[in-house]
Amino acid sequence: MIVARRRASCKVLQSAPCRTSSSRTSRRFAHDEHGHSAHHSHPASENESFGKGFYVTLAVLPASYLTYTLSRPGADGKSHPVTQLLDKYSDWREEWEQRNAIHTRLVEQAGHDRNLFIHTPAPNHIELRFPEQFSTGSQVAVHAGSKANLEELIAHYRNKAFEEEDEKTGRLRRGEIPGQKEYRGP
Repeated sequence: MIVARRRASCKVLQSAPCRTSSSRTSRRFAHDEHGHSAHHSHPASENESFGKGFYVTLAVLPASYLTYTLSRPGADGKSHPVTQLLDKYSDWREEWEQRNAIHTRLVEQAGHDRNLFIHTPAPNHIELRFPEQFSTGSQVAVHAGSKANLEELIAHYRNKAFEEEDEKTGRLRRGEIPGQKEYRGP
């Protein structure tokens, strides 16, 4: 593409002859260097074997036929003695089935328990090992009046609230509260 652009620009300009791709150097390969051309042409060895794959294939064919004949039951319906021997040591299947059943039950139970724990509301009451920790503290940071007997003060304000409530109910009976009068219409 670049060579085509260069030629096109040379034809348009006609001012100077342009150099084309002739400035490229020829490629040199490693085996051509130093004049050692005889190293790359070795004659083939005369003792070639078939390879491992051929012999493995030859061994697999009779082995597969032997396996097939051993897996088929005999004429009387009994399995081959080799198959009976293998079945004698196949107790692990039943054991694994039992393990898997137990594991499945445990996983289901764990999922059920987790669901219960997630959807259980948090308790509002927190059990303390030492409830007196809230009433103990530094003697330096004692607020004014925190150690005084306030029973008289509480009784005073309780009596005052009762008196105000009695006065209010008396005014309601007499009809002196304007918001509580009976509505008679326009």
